[in-house]
Amino acid sequence: MKRFVLEHLIEYNEETNVERWERTCLSVDDPFQLSSFLVNNYRIYDTHLNWVYKIKYDENGLPIK
Repeated sequence: MKRFVLEHLIEYNEETNVERWERTCLSVDDPFQLSSFLVNNYRIYDTHLNWVYKIKYDENGLPIK
């Protein structure tokens, strides 16, 4: 498995604020390759550091490396 994997939000409980995420089959070593998939209910997860990877964007909406 590659380092970064795309995850999809499948369930959110408003009462307890608990989210349930499912890993997709898309995984890469460069998180910017997954940046085009970052729409509602998707996130990039770093499997080595076990945290959600955040991508910053410039004023034109392009990812900043």
